[in-house]
Amino acid sequence: MAGRIKAFTLQEILIALVIAAIVISAAFYSYGVIQTAYLAYQKTTEQSLEIKTLDVLLKEDFAKADYVIKSSDGIICMINENEVNYLFKQDYVTRTVSILTEYFKVKPEAVHLFFDKLAVENNNELIDELSYNAIDNDKLFYFHYNKIYGADKLIQKTTLNY
Repeated sequence: MAGRIKAFTLQEILIALVIAAIVISAAFYSYGVIQTAYLAYQKTTEQSLEIKTLDVLLKEDFAKADYVIKSSDGIICMINENEVNYLFKQDYVTRTVSILTEYFKVKPEAVHLFFDKLAVENNNELIDELSYNAIDNDKLFYFHYNKIYGADKLIQKTTLNY
């Protein structure tokens, strides 16, 4: 019996293969679950980032603007004789500065424009307040922006034709 080789039996090898198959299938299943969760998180983060970026830009443009004027589908912020156009469409918002247009996958709802607490209906009218709702992953967010004009700007606006 000195020539006998030490080895695993066929039964031991089959048991090891079954255990390895179970571990590998559990790993693949876990990977699928983690990947699905990550993709959902990534989509939520991207949408939230779009809403936040639009919010920051609108706040900035409202603050810098000499005048904010109603246009046919949105607003125009007049900043140092340059126009920043915002268009509020059903499924998106665009921001155009010169030849650059930015597209935001934000669904604005209930866009309201006011001047002195009165709704602005006509194009090319001055506005001092903008509010709208945005939907992000079935959550409703409310945005509100105010512009405070000095008397000099209001007097100057009546003499200018924007």
